[in-house]
Amino acid sequence: MIREIRENTDRVLALLNRNPLDELCGSFDREYWAWNFKDYANMSLQAGIYLLALLWDTDFAGNRFYKNSALLRSIRKALLFWCRYQKKNGSFDQCYYNEQSYGTTSYTLLAVLNTLSILEKELPGDERTSIHASIDRASDFLLRHSERYGAIANHQAQFMCVMLAINHNQSNPASLRLYAELKHLVAALQSVEGWFKEYDGMDAGYLSQTIYYLARCHEITGDESLLPRLDKAVQFFSHFIHPDGSCGGIYGSRYNENFYPCGFALLRKRSPVAARLLEYCLKVENPGVRLCALDPENLIRVMTNYLEALRCGPFDVATDEERLPCEQSYTDVFFREAGIHIKGNSRYYAVISFKRGGCMSVYDKNAREPLFIDPSYAVELADGDRITNGVRQDAEYRVTGHGAVLKSRFTRVRIPEYTAVKGFILRLMAFTVLRPLVVNDWFKKMLVRMLITGEEFVPGSLERSIVFFDDHIEIRDEISVQGELVIRKILEDPDIRTRKMASVGYRYYAGKMESRIERQNRKSAVIYRLISCRASDEQIH
Repeated sequence: MIREIRENTDRVLALLNRNPLDELCGSFDREYWAWNFKDYANMSLQAGIYLLALLWDTDFAGNRFYKNSALLRSIRKALLFWCRYQKKNGSFDQCYYNEQSYGTTSYTLLAVLNTLSILEKELPGDERTSIHASIDRASDFLLRHSERYGAIANHQAQFMCVMLAINHNQSNPASLRLYAELKHLVAALQSVEGWFKEYDGMDAGYLSQTIYYLARCHEITGDESLLPRLDKAVQFFSHFIHPDGSCGGIYGSRYNENFYPCGFALLRKRSPVAARLLEYCLKVENPGVRLCALDPENLIRVMTNYLEALRCGPFDVATDEERLPCEQSYTDVFFREAGIHIKGNSRYYAVISFKRGGCMSVYDKNAREPLFIDPSYAVELADGDRITNGVRQDAEYRVTGHGAVLKSRFTRVRIPEYTAVKGFILRLMAFTVLRPLVVNDWFKKMLVRMLITGEEFVPGSLERSIVFFDDHIEIRDEISVQGELVIRKILEDPDIRTRKMASVGYRYYAGKMESRIERQNRKSAVIYRLISCRASDEQIH
């Protein structure tokens, strides 16, 4: 983890405009201040303020920025830019001009308050006055509004944290009332299986972030009622750490593979599962998604979490008795609400999502690498349209002896392109009809339905038969379409994603998909797949 932080520190510093002669000095958005590609700043990147504060305040091997005066000067520039580019109502923009984003306001306010808790005494008096005035405006905005466009548990858990921070800063009873309301909302988003809802299902990557926020709330408040929910979430999440140390991916509602370790670091002394999980992931030489692969938005989020986890160390409480599901010689777990079946033995670890049309991730335990990543089929029709089975749906799934059978439906692929015309219309709306927050909230709900949750099913299906053997898995798929639909081409690709999501595509899958088309015509196709595991050295000799 320390190596990852050291290797990416310069990347974060390069995002920041440090030129005191530039009006945009202090911005972390290079596309705005350096390239002039756009005319507004993505203010969520200002959360990098807290990342730099952690670097300034954390003494670890190779950290040349510990108590560095030049870095402190850069942090001050970033804080003042956050103040200057705040809207009159206290909010900030992220995705488009005049967005007035509740999430970005909350996210950056928490970063600023956390930063002041570290180094406020190092700031000149006039700067502290300006920063606190902006903090008050942002706090007032958050106390008067809410985020309504989707059921996103990690956002609501983050809002819980910021309400506690506002109360610590202002001693404001309204923030504690909102904290209690948000706590009930987050509880309602948790399944009996332990996961929290991200739009319309479970997502392992974002679950690790939700666990972090709730663990932080427990650390601040000592609220014991959070612990049963955290224990259940940690236990559930442990099933989605793969043999190679990666987590999540194609079977999640948002495809997220980013791992946020700090929640487990906070819980490790009371939870053997959290301790083992943290130890296992941090000892992997090449984790699933490395910081160097992340774009600035997620680089700042994940690297900040790494630094927070580092400050919780040392990590020396794991026990040899505790083993993750991926480490066990036999695993057969069924999560009905999440729509997940996990099957593992000494050779492989397979995760099958029947609520995402039958998508599969299979990992080789001996080689500690992905064997087979199957997000879905994409079928090109004779009319040029495309359909896929890899969407949120209640597919039929039945375990049969040493295997399973599945039947899922196809939907039309809808991944809209952001064009110049759409951009022009959005800008006109931003200056006119989107100015009232109630209209802005409605617009975001429409965007979520268009880009994420809206599906249009067609008369087509996938019937899949899976047989689990000791050293390999056999899959037989039959794709069929009805009515006027005609198959032109079938596409298999581990990078197929059927939803427009930002936090995807950070990991490159170089493995080959071994498949053989046994039969294909205008209305159906039969495809056979063999997933073979590599023998270990002991098995070879």
